[in-house]
Order: sequence, then structure tokens, then C-alpha cells
Amino acid sequence: MSEYQRIGITDFNKNNQVKNSETKTWTRMENVFNIKLLKPCNYLNYNPKKKCYFYGQDMSICMIFSGSNKLQNAFTKEKNIINCFSLRKDGCLGVYGTEEGETKILSLTHKSILKSFKISNSNIDCVDIVDKKPLISIGSSDGSIVVQDFTSEKSILSLKNCHKDFIKKIFFEKSSSETVYSCSLDKYINILDVREKKGIVKSYLSDYEVYDLVQINENIICSASGKCLYLFD
Repeated sequence: MSEYQRIGITDFNKNNQVKNSETKTWTRMENVFNIKLLKPCNYLNYNPKKKCYFYGQDMSICMIFSGSNKLQNAFTKEKNIINCFSLRKDGCLGVYGTEEGETKILSLTHKSILKSFKISNSNIDCVDIVDKKPLISIGSSDGSIVVQDFTSEKSILSLKNCHKDFIKKIFFEKSSSETVYSCSLDKYINILDVREKKGIVKSYLSDYEVYDLVQINENIICSASGKCLYLFD
């Protein structure tokens, strides 16, 4: 491993943009800024409202404003390694998970911890937070998924062995906080309904381990598996 990692922000829309009826490609990409980091970056989030980037290094959550090369620590250091971090769209709250099974709600405005949960003894590998409701979704390395109301501290949905391997991504549907998507190295993509006791309402089996998942619209999701991209309608 090299002695540092980099955060590079690229503007894909500048210069020599080539389009055709089926694909969009760029023959030239221009770096807006490029930053050397002393340690690997665990995750990266962008908040368009505040125009800043949040990234993780071991036990710290750091931030940098768009167009600036100045690194800033957003929060105090944790005792345990932070595996994942998710921002609410308004930029006021964030949620992160640690390797010791802790999940914490952060006030980005006051740079303080509002809530702390210990819902698993396994690593928290992925998290997400809803925009208009006090709900978070949590995926742990033992394959369990929890949807939690962080105001009442009540679990809305708790599923053990939802996946048989590491959960790589979890998120709420864009238009509904009642639907949750998850993907895993067990090759499955699961769609969950928090109103159902069994939780899982649909499952898709991929040919390869699923490393990432993105919702394009209400009907289509895109997954990254092995060397392939899949669209599910």
C-alpha cells in the first residue's frame, strides 16, 4: 500500500464532451482539486447544500469545502474505527457505525453526538438516514439489518441473517421511508418493507458478489457486481 491515499474531485462536464444515442462518454476529465491523505479513506460523502465533502480515516470524520484544499476535522476522534457514514440531505444530521457495533447520530451543526446505540456485537458496515423522519437503517457484518427510530430508540424492524455475508450497502427508497434496499457479498439484493414482520418482500440473485447499489428512480435499481452492472425493474 502506498504511503498516502488521495481524494480527487473531477469535473466530468468540462471540455470535449462526446455523446451518442446510447452512451455518454468523456474524452477528457479535468481535476478540480486533488488532496494527499496520510491514511486510506474509508468512505466519502458530499453535501450539495453545504457544498462540502465528508470522508473517513480510521477513527476520525473529516470534512473539506468544495473548491478548497484545506482539510478540516468535523468531529472529535472516536475510540473505535468508523466503518461507514451517511448524511441527511439537509446537512444537519449524520449517522455513522463503528467496528464495535455502535451506531451514533451526529449533529453536524453543533459537531456533537445526539444519540448512541449498541445494537450489534459485529461491525456496522453500512448505514443510512431518512430526510424527514427520525429513522436510520443499519447493516452489520453478521448479515443483520435494523431500522431504528433514533428519537424513541425503538427498533421498527430487526432481521437476523437477512444476508449470509457482509452487507455492502443499505439505503431507504427515495420516495418512501417504508422501503429499504440492501446488497451483500452473498450475491443477493433484498428489498424490505418495514411494515412487514418478515421484512424481505423481494430478493434478486446476482451472478457475482454485489458491492454497490444505486436507485435510479422508483422502478429501477442498478447494482455493481463483479465486472458487470445490472439494472432491475
